[in-house]
Amino acid sequence: MKNTLVFMLVLFPLFVSAQQYSIDAPGQVSPLTKEDVNLRGEEAVTKDTVLPPPKFTYTLQTKRYATTIVIDTIRPAKLGSEPVQKLYRTYARAGVGNYSTIYGEFSAVSLRSKSSAWGIHFRHLSAGKGPSSVPGEFAGYNQQDVNLFGKKFLKKHTLYGALNYDRDAVYNYGGLAETALYEKGAIRQHFNYFDGGARLKSHFTDSTAINHEIGLRFYRLADRYDARENNLLVEINGSRYIRTEKLDVGFGVDYNHNAGATDTVTNTIIRLQPVFSAQAKKFAASIGIGFYLEEGKNSLVHFYPQASLSFNVADHMLVPYITMGGFLGRNSYRSLTQQNPFLASSENLLLRNTSHQYILSAGLRGSLTNEIAYDVRISHYNLLDAHFFVNTTSAQDIFQNKFAIVYDKAQVTTLHGQVGWQHFEKMRVFATLDWYKYQMEKEAHPWHTPTLRMALTGEYNLQDKILARAQIYYLNGQYAKVLEGSNLVATTLKGVVDLNLGLEYRYTKFLSAFLNLNNVAAQRYQRWYGYPTQRFNLLAGLTYTF
Repeated sequence: MKNTLVFMLVLFPLFVSAQQYSIDAPGQVSPLTKEDVNLRGEEAVTKDTVLPPPKFTYTLQTKRYATTIVIDTIRPAKLGSEPVQKLYRTYARAGVGNYSTIYGEFSAVSLRSKSSAWGIHFRHLSAGKGPSSVPGEFAGYNQQDVNLFGKKFLKKHTLYGALNYDRDAVYNYGGLAETALYEKGAIRQHFNYFDGGARLKSHFTDSTAINHEIGLRFYRLADRYDARENNLLVEINGSRYIRTEKLDVGFGVDYNHNAGATDTVTNTIIRLQPVFSAQAKKFAASIGIGFYLEEGKNSLVHFYPQASLSFNVADHMLVPYITMGGFLGRNSYRSLTQQNPFLASSENLLLRNTSHQYILSAGLRGSLTNEIAYDVRISHYNLLDAHFFVNTTSAQDIFQNKFAIVYDKAQVTTLHGQVGWQHFEKMRVFATLDWYKYQMEKEAHPWHTPTLRMALTGEYNLQDKILARAQIYYLNGQYAKVLEGSNLVATTLKGVVDLNLGLEYRYTKFLSAFLNLNNVAAQRYQRWYGYPTQRFNLLAGLTYTF
């Protein structure tokens, strides 16, 4: 009821306003007007609402607040918890094997020192027998070497010094006339080698200083047949940073004197090689030149441009590079007999140096992971007076069981690949491949030179208690240049797979036993034509450290 009453009161005015009314009033209308109206005039006054700012008077009184300084200490940085490895002064190793093999090795070195270091090393390896069914009556060998070395740590330099003596005895047991039997004394050859040298190297940390290295070395080599070689080598290298770039300058003098029973020959190589290099975050580049002056029977000048460029694509995971270079390589009686100990002594006076006129290489290197690294490259180079070993003829050697050298110009294309995997210090695996393609100018083939070499090596360390090693090599077939009747013909040497195994058991930290197995497949192959190598051979012994 109450709500209804309110509703009617609200609607009532609307209803009344909606009705129409009219009123009729007869008569006359007289308007009324006020003639005099007094208006009051007042001026408009504006009141300001902005109040003036109050004035205050401040009295500042100084008061010192007592503060204290507490000095805290910063703990020094520490290296990893890896302990310093204990060093031992002496090392001895001895063993025996088939083919009447005797092996011995001994070394003594100084312990850690801030002022100097020194050491002495001795090694002996001999075999009383060799391959059977060969023309030589005796096919053994004998090797000894003694090394003395030391270095002195100066304030900003290190002084190195060394003396070495090697004596190698071999027997020319091979040959082409298999019906002949050569006596032991008639086929013996030995080499006595002595060298001594010193080197001074700087260690300046200031980039504006000139770091340098000065080296001096002399050696003398003599064989049983009165072939002698004296060599003196002086090398001076310096480097300095110019702002962020580096300048390296190398200078060397290589003097070689060869003598025989009736003649002597001298040859000197003077080398000057400046190289300017720069390195940025992604790029590394160098440019230079190699200047070689050769003084011998004739005076020759050689120039070899030097340049390289590499680009780090992805944080050392992929680094393409390209290089260009060249050099003059010394062919000495010492270096050649290290490659082939059956070289005829007469070749001592017929040596030529090999000029690598240019070497162009392009490749990729990097690391796939923290444990896997690789390097792949292709190269092309030109060789002048490249040396190759060939069997001697009856005119050169009455036994025809030695080797001579032929020289030729060759263009060589090579492909090299290498990959390595290392898992901490427990396991290492490395694989390499080298393929060669020769284009000879005069000779039919690159004699006694494999054109394919492959190798796979692995090492495994089981808690520093058992160490295992495995090596497998492959060399493809080679060519030998031999005399058949009155004609020189090419003879093929078959390829070879050589498997070698090694095992070492460490009984204590001081005493261990080892076993080496070589040519496990017992292949009878010839690295040099007419010279078969030993078949399966083993060497077992003990190692002692104290």
